[in-house]
This record gives sequence, structure tokens and C-alpha cells, in this order.
Amino acid sequence: MYTVIKKGQVYYPSVSGNGKVVAWRDLPKPGVSEIGIHHEGQEPKLLTDDRLAVNYPRLNQDGSVVVFERHGGRDWDWDIARLGPEDEEPVVVIDTPGYSTDFDVSSDGNKIVADYWPREAPRVRHVDLWEKGKDVEQITPPEHSSGLPQISGDGERVFYLRLPETGRDPNAIWMRESDGSEKPVVYETGENPERVQKNSFDTNEDGSVLVWSQRNSGSNAEVWRWDLQNGQKLKVGEGFMAGQATVSKDGTTMAWTETEKNADGEWISELHWRRGEEEKIVARDINGTNTYPSLSDDGNTLVWMWKHPKINFDHEIRKTTFENLKPE
Repeated sequence: MYTVIKKGQVYYPSVSGNGKVVAWRDLPKPGVSEIGIHHEGQEPKLLTDDRLAVNYPRLNQDGSVVVFERHGGRDWDWDIARLGPEDEEPVVVIDTPGYSTDFDVSSDGNKIVADYWPREAPRVRHVDLWEKGKDVEQITPPEHSSGLPQISGDGERVFYLRLPETGRDPNAIWMRESDGSEKPVVYETGENPERVQKNSFDTNEDGSVLVWSQRNSGSNAEVWRWDLQNGQKLKVGEGFMAGQATVSKDGTTMAWTETEKNADGEWISELHWRRGEEEKIVARDINGTNTYPSLSDDGNTLVWMWKHPKINFDHEIRKTTFENLKPE
């Protein structure tokens, strides 16, 4: 069973590390895009009202910091804004010279990584790091296209996808340490490496656990978990479509989505939750899509979006806790 936090034109939910705050993109009326927020025990409300389109909110550990994309006011221009307990209004912390696509925030809310396409070189993506009290730093080499950054909860490690020069080659997940050193951690080897495309990855509090999804040309998509400290690598999921992998900050729990066709040719959308050897299908729908899972630090709270199959019908921001997790 689950609780519906908000119903309507709502998208991209995120739950705080303590599981008590949920944020999402809310379209309360045509032409208006805001950040919605729900504190446990209170009614949902709109957090922003700045007349600029906003998107993809992310919360820190206690929900006191909300980070989101905000339109810069001109075509092809999205920036990263931060609203902390010390701010009366959202503050743009990464003013990207182009189109921002993905970002992540540390547990204390004081470090943010974001990628973007620069206007002068729209085929190359860069990753920037913002740290409170410091200048923004571009942390990926300008000659390489990199994106989809994730930062460990303690802010010491950044993972990102390094893209190959052509789509015929496999891509790789790289790791950057706080001292600036970097190395590939998930990549293909051998004389003729397979074209394995990786995406949708996440890491835990100290960057010791990495989860991701990948797909080889012509095969099913897979979801993997890798403990970088003991070297244990495990494939935990597989399906025609499988991805959106996320891991709790304590590293014990995963969630991801899978989509398959049943015997009648209907698409089945599943949301999976896994801790150790225990795995549950939290949601399984023929009509509608379960997407954008988000876990609390201990993995006991899971928030996701259920998307209505028809345009302009209400979606739902759903929430469940470990005690209520039962297979549908």
C-alpha cells in the first residue's frame, strides 16, 4: 500500500534523506511551473513563486535545502538554483552557459554537481562542482564529453558518465576523488569491447556503493550493484526496459523500474525494492507508468511518480514505507 502525496500535473519527486520531506515539479495551472513540497504531518504547498519555469527538485538529508533547475529567461538556458534555510529567495549557484541536464546535491546541501551543454560547443557536455563559499569549478576535462553526475552524500566523491566520441563505442562511469584525481570504475575491456551503454547511476553516503543500469545493443537492459570496497558486483534486475536505479545513502537498499510485455501484449510497469536478498515489487501497473523512484537514507521510505497513460490526466506522487511494502 502507499499514500498519495499529491495528485495532478506533478512530476519528478524527490524525498529527503530522513524521509520526512518530499518535493516535486508542480504545474498548478496552464503556463505555471513551480516546486511543490510536502513536510510530514502538513498539507502539500507550493514552495516557489518566481514566474520562471522550474524543474527536477532534489533535497538534502533533512529537507532544509532544495536544489532545482530554473529557466534563465531566454531560449536554451537552464541554471541550477538553491534554496536553503538562510535564503529568502532561490539563489542561482551554477549559471550554466547553456542547457543543464542533470545534477545532484550532497547530504548537507553545500555541494552540488551539474552537467550542461555549452552554447559554443553543443555536442560536448561538461560537469561543474559548486561548493558553498567557493567559486564554481569545472571538474571534467574540456576535451571529453561527460555528464549525469552523482555526488556521494559526504561530498567527497563524484561519479559521472564519460561519453565516447561515437555511439558505436561503449561509455564508462568515472570517479573523481576530493583531491581531484579521477579514474574509470565501470568500463569495458578487451580487444573488442562490447558496446555496453551505461546510464541512470547513483551512489551512497561515502561513495563506496555504486548502482547503475546498462544495455548492450540488441539485449535486455540490466541493473547492477557494485560494492567498491569488497569488489562484490551483482546483477539485481533485468528487463526489456530497466533503469532509474537508485540506492539509499546507507548502501543497504536499492530501487529501480522495469517494463515488460505480458502474454496479452500489454506493457507492465514495475517498481522494484531490494535489500540484501529480499526483493519486493512495490507497484505493478498495466495502465500507467511507475517512474522516478527516490529513497530515504535508510531505504525505509520510497517515493515515486505514477504517470497516467493519457495526456493531461492527473499523475500521482506516491509514498510508502518499509513496514507497508508488500508485493502488489
